[in-house]
Amino acid sequence: MSSDLKPPSGSSSRPSLPEQPLFPGRQAPTTGERAARNFLSLALPEPINRASRFAAAVVLARGLTLHDYSLVNIGIAAAGLAMTFTTLGLPEIGARDIAIDHGLASWLAGRIVAARAVALLAIIAIALAVGLLVAPSDLPIIIASGAMALSAALSAEWLLRGKERMRQLGLATAAGGVTVLIGSLVVVALTRSAFAALGIFALGEIVASALCWRAARPIQVSPGYAGLTALLRRSWPVALSTIAFQTYYANFDTLIIAATRSTDQAGLYSAAYRVFLTLNVVSIFAAMALLPLLARARHDQDDGLANRILVRSLRPLAGYGLVVVGVTEALGRPLLTALFGHRFGGMDHVLVALCIGLMWYVLGYPAGYAFIAGNQSRRFLAGAATAAVLDVVLDLSLIPIMGPLGAALAMAIALSAACVVWLYLHGLATGDARWLLLLLFAVSMAAIAAEDVPASNAIIAAATLGLGLALGLSSLRPLLREIAARRSLQSGGTDPG
Repeated sequence: MSSDLKPPSGSSSRPSLPEQPLFPGRQAPTTGERAARNFLSLALPEPINRASRFAAAVVLARGLTLHDYSLVNIGIAAAGLAMTFTTLGLPEIGARDIAIDHGLASWLAGRIVAARAVALLAIIAIALAVGLLVAPSDLPIIIASGAMALSAALSAEWLLRGKERMRQLGLATAAGGVTVLIGSLVVVALTRSAFAALGIFALGEIVASALCWRAARPIQVSPGYAGLTALLRRSWPVALSTIAFQTYYANFDTLIIAATRSTDQAGLYSAAYRVFLTLNVVSIFAAMALLPLLARARHDQDDGLANRILVRSLRPLAGYGLVVVGVTEALGRPLLTALFGHRFGGMDHVLVALCIGLMWYVLGYPAGYAFIAGNQSRRFLAGAATAAVLDVVLDLSLIPIMGPLGAALAMAIALSAACVVWLYLHGLATGDARWLLLLLFAVSMAAIAAEDVPASNAIIAAATLGLGLALGLSSLRPLLREIAARRSLQSGGTDPG
């Protein structure tokens, strides 16, 4: 724990033990098993959340006018911006500290809730004032977007991540997604209103947030500001990184398309973007699953273990990215047409470009996020800022000329740059990850070439998919060996991870 963080009275500065045995009656799981368990605990229920929200987007795309559907996506983007500028980097620092010492939960929760609530309410008040003066007719959209941002910002999801309660976190988000889907069906059946649709998204965040707090019990939250300055001194690089992420990961490009091209083009782009966001969730799962393990390893100054945990994650993540690119190359147009309707099918080349970016990001983001575990947040910021500057410059240059495709290409270039920077700062770009980076570069160039030579598309898609499956399956062997080694140990043996 950083020396500038003062624990509350009665809390030990030593890492506390988990609240209950992870596997009662059994030897403690190895690090590889725990990383896999954390990932699967999120990945198993999260498809319900993602599929529900994705289905809600499809329902709204088919049930609303293109203009109203575009307004919904713009409102979601605005809510994301508000959340980003008020995160202050505190949830990530909080999750890291709780992973080391569970006794800090109540104290941290009080500071994080108080700081984020005040910051977000201030932004919502400013937005309402501006809306009242400039566009009074848009006040309902601002109110619904603000409610969605506030509900999501005050969630205890970071607390569950720090305590490795990933299953409860996954179930909470799944419940929120199902709420959004059911509500969207009701909206389309009764009102077909953009305001009502955004209200349903806000309700989904309220449900997920409430369930997260329920799962975080027992905890007493007493909002306060004592010690907040010390937290902010540690969290500001993460805060800036989060703002940087918003430029290329939360519909900022949708706003630029709407401003420089048209609202309708922003709506068309949002369909491909929604697929991209849904598939990209694996990078977030991996980062969340690894953070508690890496935080404890770094805190114990076991850098060898931390490095092994990170390196082991690279191959399956790269395999997943390759599979996504191969599938979208082969099935992008029919997928978009079947889900969103015929008018969205022409965005298939946009979807492929976005998924090239996803392939790089899913490899690099967990490595970047790992810097938080070692209190090296400025290195996390380095990759995020590099990508943010590239994405903004390229968005402003390419979108006016190329429209949605320009936004997708800007995204792909920015995310690949972030990946290279993060892996380089870990010393992996010229070491363990070098061959993976070369493979991703070759696949990216082949995918771009296939867009100009349609006859080669099927061959390149099949080759990319085959490589991805081979990488993913081969990555299971080290985990299986680790499990077998653990079972061979006597009770009280050392961790083979």
